[in-house]
Amino acid sequence: MKAALKDYTMLWRAALAISHRRTNFMLCCMGTLLGAAVGALALFKTGSMLDALTNAVRGAYVVLAFGWLMYFIPGAMKLNTPANAVLVPRMRRRLRELTVLVWCSAVAISSLMAVGSPLPVHYVFLGTGFWLVAMALGRSGNTVGKCLLFVLPMFPWLYSMMSPALRMLLAAAPVLGVAALLMLALAAYTLDVMFPQGGDRHYTVQAKQKLMTDQMTVDGQFKQARTQWLGAWAYQAVLRRDTAGRRGGALLMHLLGPATHWTQRHLALLALVPVAAVVMAVLRHYASADTLEVISRGSWLFAASAMLVQLFDYEGRSMRLVHTRGEQVLVRLAPGMPGSAAAFNRKLGWRLLHAALLEWACIGFVAVAVVAITGASSATLWMEAFICCLTLPLVASNLRDHAHRSGTTGWWIALGLVASLVVSFFTAVLLESAFDTPVLPVAALVSVALAAAAVTLRWRRLVAAPHAFPVGRLA
Repeated sequence: MKAALKDYTMLWRAALAISHRRTNFMLCCMGTLLGAAVGALALFKTGSMLDALTNAVRGAYVVLAFGWLMYFIPGAMKLNTPANAVLVPRMRRRLRELTVLVWCSAVAISSLMAVGSPLPVHYVFLGTGFWLVAMALGRSGNTVGKCLLFVLPMFPWLYSMMSPALRMLLAAAPVLGVAALLMLALAAYTLDVMFPQGGDRHYTVQAKQKLMTDQMTVDGQFKQARTQWLGAWAYQAVLRRDTAGRRGGALLMHLLGPATHWTQRHLALLALVPVAAVVMAVLRHYASADTLEVISRGSWLFAASAMLVQLFDYEGRSMRLVHTRGEQVLVRLAPGMPGSAAAFNRKLGWRLLHAALLEWACIGFVAVAVVAITGASSATLWMEAFICCLTLPLVASNLRDHAHRSGTTGWWIALGLVASLVVSFFTAVLLESAFDTPVLPVAALVSVALAAAAVTLRWRRLVAAPHAFPVGRLA
């Protein structure tokens, strides 16, 4: 037993050691902030210190537990190599045992955390188990796992549309037992996919796992991807226009490649509006009035989730500035580019800020338009507009010292968004208790003020920084 625990400890550390060295620090910061925010909101709502502490622990647990799990799963799969199998004959068995132990611990603790909360314990048990299995299966390159990762978040929406009789049927003990058995069977299949044993299949599966896990890293997920023909046509048209017009500032954005150019994101987002219109036209013809009412009331939540797309856009732009070091030196030699560091940083910073504002406006327009298409009330439309304002501080994310590159900018962007949300809602709740003002509109106004302050401060830092495209030494 002691030898097994020693092996588990060694494998856990080795799996997490593959991630970035600042991962634990960032997870602890995000867990502390989220726990403090949830606890403060619970304290203002109920006035009970016990409820505040309980909810704070729940918020911190969600970030820490699932953050570590998302790093442990790909790290454990990378350890299952033929070379390691020769050096440590029991490694595959220990990795499987440790994965099962980690899964069972996460499911058990999550279920205990749900006791006393509005969430049913059995749904938390099944939801956590299926999510962990789907995440591991998807990161192994399995198509079923990728589909499950897309389908599982839609279950709460489907559950809200069900009739009370069907909800009671799903909560029955036989149905829950069948679901638990299905989860165990899927977990057993996932273990075989995650940790194959020898042969050509091992190398084939491991190649897929490496591709998936590399894409999940901070660097890998933002490498230049293949652009579809429509996006490539739009990008090439804009590139020809900017080249013919000798638009130096616009050409700076082409340095980052088609994947992070504004044409790609705008085309993909704007296409959602006609698609939503067609879907709602079909639903109005076939669906019941109750179903349409549920969709119109809940559409704001799904539209608001689109605002998080900015996190990936801004982080992708920062990482592309890291991956295009060879081209950056050539850009400095192009005609029309300012020679001094301050002037060049201003030019680059303005283009980055301009692109960020355009993307925020496009995403906000699409979110409000989709909510309006579903037939939501004017109050819901205003609520969606206020939610869009909550993410406005993200537009300052790319205004940074690009001469000193960092591999953890994504964590800082997410941490900055969480911090701005905490400050906005904390200020709004204080003003509500003092002056009886509405929470969400005030939080939106505070976010706008925070965005203006962040842009001002980071702009000054960008201008005072060294040249954004430093010249490296020749090999």
